[in-house]
Amino acid sequence: MQHNCSEWFEDNFHLNIERVKLYQNMHDKRVNNTLKSSEHFQDVRFPVIVTAASRDFFDISQGLIQSIYVHLVPKYEDNFSWVWWADTSARFLSNDLDVALNYSRRHSILFFTYGKSLSIAQHTDRQTMKYLDEDYCKFRYFGEVEASFVLFHLDDVTKFVVTTWSSCALVKECMCPPNAKLSCSSKNSTDGQCHRYDQSILSIILRRLFHKQNNYPLVEQPIRIHTLKRGNTVKFFPTMA
Repeated sequence: MQHNCSEWFEDNFHLNIERVKLYQNMHDKRVNNTLKSSEHFQDVRFPVIVTAASRDFFDISQGLIQSIYVHLVPKYEDNFSWVWWADTSARFLSNDLDVALNYSRRHSILFFTYGKSLSIAQHTDRQTMKYLDEDYCKFRYFGEVEASFVLFHLDDVTKFVVTTWSSCALVKECMCPPNAKLSCSSKNSTDGQCHRYDQSILSIILRRLFHKQNNYPLVEQPIRIHTLKRGNTVKFFPTMA
């Protein structure tokens, strides 16, 4: 990829892994001890789809659960090698996930991206960039990762990515810098005009490791297995007497 930056990513995947390790080295001993306490779970194999919802999003989350039961459970109930992070607004559209699962097996992580108009540089607070010791220039060429729908194959790469992501969440200066602004303007293209918190951090980590081009996943035909329905409420759970 052509660029006008004074520095770029490292020359290969493993060197970029080493660069991301420096993020973790910035965290204090409390973070390291917290992460070590969960290491004994690393070999556990179980089927997981992870989401989170506040009270206001309870009915929206029912739509996600409904799509899982309709499309996935009948076919993939015995498949234990993946963890899928899905926003409450995500909806599975198909029960044919083989292409997605095989992609993540080959590349460790299946993620989707936005265009450069939603660049990581625009949507990451300056304090976070400084904390990670990253510069803005190279991240102007890459759109954010769609943090609402990410498939992790259980391997060493994904463990490293999730550990780095979660450890950053435990340090205020890393993921939640003071006075950061969530709301972004499409009319403002300046670096650091807003901050997307967990989405900003995941985007920086994944783009540091995967930057062959802006658009991911690297497939000839789009992987169309989900959609996002913001604000869509569903009554799926049984009504309690």
